[in-house]
Amino acid sequence: LSYLNVPIMAKYYVIEKLSLEAGPQIGFLLSAKNQVDDLKDSFKSVDFGLNLGASYDITEHFFAGVRYNIGLSNIADVPDESDYKTNNSVVSVSVGYKF
Repeated sequence: LSYLNVPIMAKYYVIEKLSLEAGPQIGFLLSAKNQVDDLKDSFKSVDFGLNLGASYDITEHFFAGVRYNIGLSNIADVPDESDYKTNNSVVSVSVGYKF
């Protein structure tokens, strides 16, 4: 599954270099393929989630972070299978540079 995710995050500095962040995220399904079939019709086109994370300012410009996305919506779009539920769950690790 490939999504274009748009998070809206709030960041709170617990101490000088360590921050916690949280916020909602909306994801737009771009593609859903396996090695043989295109499965895009089996998934809903929009996904909602909640992000929780932390980051640490290594220097004035470099930082490292970790974030967990909890999928809040059922992304499965399978007719006649109302009990079938699928949620996204993603852990991401980042290193970045602030200008």
